[in-house]
Amino acid sequence: MKQNPDKSDKADAWVLADLIRLGYLPKVWLAPEEIRQLRSLVRCSARSPTGSTPCSEGEATDTGQAAAASHPP
Repeated sequence: MKQNPDKSDKADAWVLADLIRLGYLPKVWLAPEEIRQLRSLVRCSARSPTGSTPCSEGEATDTGQAAAASHPP
């Protein structure tokens, strides 16, 4: 798509449609919600090794914190 001189959303959509039709578009794996929440919790704790700075809202959820508490290091 980068080499395509006609750079527009419509042209990109056609290229993507062709790639999907031909099976050339790679599939992506998205981690389950619980894993994503645990990753967020780890990122938050890595920013503040002392634990003095709380995570911003939405960065760590209650479910992620409960899952981390049930699996101590």
